[in-house]
Amino acid sequence: MTTAIGLHIPKCAGSSIIKMAKDLLPSGAVYQNTSFLQNWIDGNPEFLEYKNIDELSFVWGHSIHEEMIHKFNSFFLFTCLRDPVERLKSEVIFAAKLRRDQGRGELDIDKFLQEKTDPMCWFIIDRFPTIAGKYEKCSPFEKAQRVLESFNYVFFVEDVQESIRDIFYFVLDFKGDFPFVGRENPGEYNFDLNIDVQRIENDIKLFQWAVLKFGKIKMTTSLLSISSGVENFMKRPPKEEALRIFLMENMFREFSDFGCLHEVVADRLRITELHNTEISYYVKRLLNSSFYEKTRDSIYLL
Repeated sequence: MTTAIGLHIPKCAGSSIIKMAKDLLPSGAVYQNTSFLQNWIDGNPEFLEYKNIDELSFVWGHSIHEEMIHKFNSFFLFTCLRDPVERLKSEVIFAAKLRRDQGRGELDIDKFLQEKTDPMCWFIIDRFPTIAGKYEKCSPFEKAQRVLESFNYVFFVEDVQESIRDIFYFVLDFKGDFPFVGRENPGEYNFDLNIDVQRIENDIKLFQWAVLKFGKIKMTTSLLSISSGVENFMKRPPKEEALRIFLMENMFREFSDFGCLHEVVADRLRITELHNTEISYYVKRLLNSSFYEKTRDSIYLL
């Protein structure tokens, strides 16, 4: 089985994509980490908590990381792009709404934009640092370009419906009708957005290159093969600790922003205490059992 693994770049039709996946696939076949909060609310496992992770059909989110692909026998990497100026405008509108919903006051738009230098490129680089050559002396465009060249499929928000449908048919061998899913609109706000294009010049360059590179590519079985960049990466030993830290940092940031970090910690401690109590009980029973001699090596390993 091949697992479709998609990087959700913010404000690039990600909500529509995960809605399609959840509507069409069994719940246990889909993992998303665009919203760690939603996973916690729904009681869904996080990526490293899956017992049979290779059985996932669709993996999608903001916190996809290159180390994840080591967990799968067969995978298909994809992402969706959007015009950088329009994407950044949409991100500002979304961030303003989110701050209001979280009760954190009004967004300082000037400060927000000042902190955004080629955000699309760096979002890609930070999640695939080895493939990108993150610490090499070259432009963000060149680093992000390496990553996209390593993906199986890159498409654009204008074609999201057709592109996801093709992934389901060609990659996941989906049978049946594919519904139309419209894109969500976070709402409009009455403020002027003056985007300094010089601050996103690498994003613009990446998008223009991607349109020429991928714009006319249609899904075929030839896209299922692994790229040389990913193949070389897979030859390296896995670094699960790097993945753990990456996921924990992103979870910490999201739970903190939503003001529920203390609740999440309390919940995790409750579950840990239950597991520790359970394990202690099992070990005591084993130690007191009549078949201790037969199992002492296993107990020692515990």
